Amino acid sequence: MKNEIEVKELFIILKKSLLKMVALAIIFGGLAFVYTHFMKSSTYSSQAAILVNNNNGKKSGTGRFREQQADIQVITTYKEIARSNPVAKAAVRNLTSNHNHDFAKKYSRKKLNYEKLGKKISVSSLTNSQMIYISANTKSSKQSRDYANAVAQAFIARVRHLMHNNDLTIAAKAVTKSKPVSKHTSVMVVTGVVFGAFVGFAWEFVRERVR
Repeated sequence: MKNEIEVKELFIILKKSLLKMVALAIIFGGLAFVYTHFMKSSTYSSQAAILVNNNNGKKSGTGRFREQQADIQVITTYKEIARSNPVAKAAVRNLTSNHNHDFAKKYSRKKLNYEKLGKKISVSSLTNSQMIYISANTKSSKQSRDYANAVAQAFIARVRHLMHNNDLTIAAKAVTKSKPVSKHTSVMVVTGVVFGAFVGFAWEFVRERVR
């Protein structure tokens, strides 16, 4: 009986708060749209692809298959190296060097260090794949391209220094993208609408309880 009364009370509160819920849902949904569409900065992503491949062409059949499996297993180690500070520091040196013409511009040492670069970089791979992907996300399409390519170059050099092999090659350099990464406007608007409706209901619920 008590539970039945509580359910009825909730329905009564829901009816009373309906206008508030609708109004606040519209307000918060509108604010979320304005923020994501007009105020939130665009982010550009660029990705370099690196192939892990033992270049020993003498083996075939079972031997070659085993080499491919070994390449896949070592990718976890390679990904950790790609995320390491020495790679980020080497990439920063390349980006800020006067003698490197692979990038759109010379970047300032005052504005770029290995910690800032590391926050812009992500390293990933697909299951049972011999590819490693180095992605950069920044406010500039050219900057994202340069960051990804610089880290890819530094990563390959670091692996060659540590492991004395030439198993890594750049399969695809990072390129500039004309379109930014999705701002997920629809998700933000839906979140704003749901939050606004919840606030409207909670407002009326608290008012009824404190009376």
